[in-house]
Amino acid sequence: MIEWIIPLLIAGIILGIFYFLEFSGLLRIFDKTGDILNYPMAFFTGVIASLSSCFAVVGSIVIAFAVTWKVDSKENQYFALLKPNLLFHTGRIVSFFILGGLLGLLGGELIISSHTAAAVNIFVSLIMLLLGLHIIGLIPSINAFGIKMPLILTNQMSSLKKSSRLLAPVTLGMLTFFLPCGFTQSMQIFSLGSGSFMKGGLYMALFALGTLPVLFIAGVTAMFAKQSYFVSLKRAGAILIIIFSFLMLTSGITLLNNKPVTKTNAIESITANEPVQVVTMHIKYRGFTPEVLKIKQGVKVRWEIYGDEVTGCTNAILFPYANIQVKIPRNEVTIVEFMPAKKGYLPFSCWMGMVRGVFLVE
Repeated sequence: MIEWIIPLLIAGIILGIFYFLEFSGLLRIFDKTGDILNYPMAFFTGVIASLSSCFAVVGSIVIAFAVTWKVDSKENQYFALLKPNLLFHTGRIVSFFILGGLLGLLGGELIISSHTAAAVNIFVSLIMLLLGLHIIGLIPSINAFGIKMPLILTNQMSSLKKSSRLLAPVTLGMLTFFLPCGFTQSMQIFSLGSGSFMKGGLYMALFALGTLPVLFIAGVTAMFAKQSYFVSLKRAGAILIIIFSFLMLTSGITLLNNKPVTKTNAIESITANEPVQVVTMHIKYRGFTPEVLKIKQGVKVRWEIYGDEVTGCTNAILFPYANIQVKIPRNEVTIVEFMPAKKGYLPFSCWMGMVRGVFLVE
C-alpha cells in the first residue's frame, strides 16, 4: 500500500487542479467559440479546450498510447519519446485541417445525435478503463479478452505497442476529430459557417494546434513514466485514466437512456388565462443553476433558460420527457413549455451528458 501513496497524491493533485479550473469558470471565460472572428482566437480556444473537459477524452487516449508504446532500444532515447507524440499531433493537425475545410465547403450545420455521442462515449470509456487497469497491472492486455479496436482505428490494440507501426499514432490523432468534445464541436459548427475550405481548415487546424502543448506534455510525461524510476507517475496516470473513463461512461449512459428527440426551441404554447408555473434556470460555467427544479403535477410549466455563460457543452439541452433538444444561445432567454402529467423525476442534460439537472414533480 505504501507504494500507492505517491501515485494517489499525484493523481489527487492533478484531479483537484482539473476540477478547480473546470468549475471555477476561469478557463471557460474565453469559451466564446460562436463569436470567434480571427485565427488567433481559434488557437487560444484550443489551448482552453486542452485544459477543460476535453482533456478527459483526448488526453486519456494520448496517455494510453504513450505508456503502451514500445521503444526501440536502437533509437536515441529522447527521439524515441518524442516520435509517437509528434506523429499523433501531425495526424491530428492535418486531419483537422482537411476535415475542417470540408465542413467549410459543406456550409451546413453539423449535428451529432445523442445516441451517436453515447455510443462513442461508452466505447472509448470502456477501452480507457481496461487500459488503465492494464497499466497498473490488475488485468492482462485487453487483447487477452478478445477485445480489439475497430479496423478504422487500428487493426488491433497490439499495434500501439510496436514502434515499427508508425501509422497507429497518426491514425489515432486523425480520429480525435470525431470524439465528443463541446469545444471541438463548437469549432466544427463555426467552420461550417465559414463558407470556404481554407477558412474552415485553418480554424480547425489552429484549434488543434492550440491543444498541442498540454497534450504533448501529457504524452511525453507518460512515456517517461515507463521507466522504473517513474513508476509512481505511471500509476498516477493510470488512476486518472480510470477516473476519466468512469466520467465518460456515466455521460454515455445518460445520453443512451435519452429517447430520440426533436430539435426545436419550444413546445406547446400557453393560452390566455391558463394557469402556469414559471421556473427559471441559469446556465453558468459550472453547470445548471439550480440543478433541481421543483414543479407541481398537472400545471403547465414555462421553463425559462438563461444562457448567461453557455459553453460548447451546454449550448444544447436534451429533455427526453418533452422529446426535444433545445438550442441555448449565449446571453439569450430560451423558453420551453410542457405539462408534467405525473409525479416523479424528469431528468435533462447537456448534449454531451456531462452536465445534468432534474425536475422534481410534486
